Amino acid sequence: MLKSRLLFLIFFFFLMPFANAQVPLKSFSTDTASFIQEMTGFFIEDNKKEGKEFMQEFMVEFFSGKFSEKEKNNIYRTSNFMIKKRLKPFPDFKSYLTIMMKFANSSKLKESYNSWQISLDQVMEKSNSKKFAEFIYSSDLLFSENIIYQTSTISWKANNSNFTFEFDSLPFVSFPLLDLKCESKNDSSVIYNTSGICYITEGKWVGSGGSVNWLRTGIDDKTIIAELRDYNITLKMPYFKADSVTFYNLKYFDHSLLGTLEDKILANVSERNATYPRFDSYEKRFEIKNIIDSVDYNGGFSMVGAKFIGSGSEEQPAILTFNRNKKPILVATSDVFLIRKERISSDKAAVRIYLENDSIYHPGLQLKLITADRELTLFRDGKGISLAPYYNSFHKIDMDFEALFWKLDQNLIQMQAMKGSTKTDAKLESANLYLPYLYDKLFSMSPEHILLLLRDISKKFNSKEILAEDVAKNLGYSINDVAPMMFILSNLGFISYNTFTHKVILKDKLFFYIDSNAKRRDYDVIEFNSDIQGQPNATLNLDNYNMNLRGIPQINLSDSQNVFIYPKGSTIVLKKNRDFDFAGKVHAGLFDLYGKEFSFDYETFKINLISVDSLSISVKTEEVDEEGRLKMKRIKTVIEDVKGDLLLDSPNNKSGLKDNPNFPIINSRQESYVYYDRPSIQKGVYKRDKFYFKLEPFTFDSINNFQNENLKFKGLFVSAGIFPDFQEELALQEDYSLGFVRKAPKGGYPVYDGKAQFMNNIKLSHNGLKGDGDLKYLGSTTSSDDLIFFPDSVNALAQKHEELEQAGKVEFPQVSGE
Repeated sequence: MLKSRLLFLIFFFFLMPFANAQVPLKSFSTDTASFIQEMTGFFIEDNKKEGKEFMQEFMVEFFSGKFSEKEKNNIYRTSNFMIKKRLKPFPDFKSYLTIMMKFANSSKLKESYNSWQISLDQVMEKSNSKKFAEFIYSSDLLFSENIIYQTSTISWKANNSNFTFEFDSLPFVSFPLLDLKCESKNDSSVIYNTSGICYITEGKWVGSGGSVNWLRTGIDDKTIIAELRDYNITLKMPYFKADSVTFYNLKYFDHSLLGTLEDKILANVSERNATYPRFDSYEKRFEIKNIIDSVDYNGGFSMVGAKFIGSGSEEQPAILTFNRNKKPILVATSDVFLIRKERISSDKAAVRIYLENDSIYHPGLQLKLITADRELTLFRDGKGISLAPYYNSFHKIDMDFEALFWKLDQNLIQMQAMKGSTKTDAKLESANLYLPYLYDKLFSMSPEHILLLLRDISKKFNSKEILAEDVAKNLGYSINDVAPMMFILSNLGFISYNTFTHKVILKDKLFFYIDSNAKRRDYDVIEFNSDIQGQPNATLNLDNYNMNLRGIPQINLSDSQNVFIYPKGSTIVLKKNRDFDFAGKVHAGLFDLYGKEFSFDYETFKINLISVDSLSISVKTEEVDEEGRLKMKRIKTVIEDVKGDLLLDSPNNKSGLKDNPNFPIINSRQESYVYYDRPSIQKGVYKRDKFYFKLEPFTFDSINNFQNENLKFKGLFVSAGIFPDFQEELALQEDYSLGFVRKAPKGGYPVYDGKAQFMNNIKLSHNGLKGDGDLKYLGSTTSSDDLIFFPDSVNALAQKHEELEQAGKVEFPQVSGE
């Protein structure tokens, strides 16, 4: 209590002379009492409350005997320098006097005083007031909190106070060993066990050695660590970069890598979203086998936070190779792959799926591989080259669908809409498809047809690789005007277009369209338009490369020859070179075939009739429609169990440019059958196991347009024992069914195994098996123009009946009736 009152009286004593002082202070006295009195007034004049409080604290220390005369003289000299340089009581003088109090009260800091004072003297001599103030401020932070450098947002801090001050043209602080930590916005970065010097007035750190780990990304320092050599830091930034760093990542490499390290402090960082530290290897080609099981990586290596960045260039892209049965099945290339524990992804990857010596290729897809599920997803983001179709050289089709999914351990690749998407359609087109309306539509893109222009530029440079700049020059457009045109052509499959280099690669489709339009090449009209909900549009089987297509109600094979397919269940199995298997209906001209097994052969342009249940035929009637054309009518009889082929057109005339009226042609290469067991035919009494017409192999041409009288089929008629089997020819009957009218031979036909004899005409149609003539039985003769033969009986409305007289055990009188 006595001490406090004494201090107050001393302070009041020193304060009194300055109570009314108005003359600006130009220097401080070197007399102790006068110095304190002047310094007190200097502080109070600037801020009465804070100045008074601070000087009370300083006065206690100054008069405590802790300062030597030399130190006091240094304080007088430094204070006079500072006031001469017009430095302020707050914060400049306060920082300086605070430092001096810390020296006085710390034996450890006392050891640093002489070197610090030497540096301070050098700064006073060789630096301006701003640098001096920075030196004082930084010294205060360092002595107080081991803070090497601080701004309003960041601080660089040592984990110990083992440092010395030195001067060599500039003042610096030397640290023989420390952990250097940068803190800002709830994030921090640490260089462990490093050394270096800090130029505190310049805000520069020159470091040597040390290590950086990835703990803040959730990866332990036994898995990933970077060892530094020499490095520099601009301390006003929460960032540093170091070259020639030795990097260890034991998850992927059994050896160290050399490269650059970057670290940066960001706001609101968590393990999940951390993007620093970053390491980039100098070497740009690494091979990592089984980066996940059955997937290999080749390319550059970087770490961005917890993410492995596989990097490459346009000339040497990074490569992900997906293996199946120890052979590459899918290869993805990209400038950047993002590889994390739970997923591998790329925003733009060129993808090739190998199918024997062919492939399915797309130049730019988003790629995502979920490692836990081992599911690969490839999808188009609707921008740039992602809009281009997939090019399938195995099946020889261009494919337009939203996404591809593949479970790596399964043999099926699904092609369908993205999960959650409302899109249900997909389009697969023959590589030889030519659409005249599309060629004409492209006329509107430029004064000269754009496809012809690109071809001519290609000829000029003798290369299929040209620049969009050359296209622009020829059109008198800017490159910005031409780029959208190139996007459209790329999406249509005519070119490949690189948006960064503006390189244009002309594809075969461009030349094919030009030649097809000029009728110099044959083409086709085959499209597979799929639309289905809840199932993939297409499924590729990696065991045999067959592709199951779904949601396809109709396929046009030849519009010139009027050949369409209506697949059963709207599904087909697409094979190599546009061959495909299907069940369902084939409409070819006036013929319709229904069956369980058909196969289309693209090269020969035919349909193999493997298992055809029935062949239905339409014919002309004598009736005309509103436009004066003869109406068509389907005949009642169908031909069953047909095996053979249907030739659509000449194999080199798939376009139908040449008029081939004899096509389509149907070839039945084995026996086929006509049955008459329908309920509408005499209530179905003619059972097919015993009553049928067996057709010989036949060929029928011009099935798009033939004369009714030419509809004839040879074969064997089997009538369940009513008549002996005989060769006959089916033809069109008046009731629009297939049948015949046959005159019995001289002496007639035995009927019912010889029990009777029939003479004159036999008629077969959908009215049944009928006769017009005489039936002799047991001495009787029945004459009728409408006998109906059943397997077990014959019915007739007779015009005449005669019974001859017969003697014997059973006697009959002669009978005659009309």
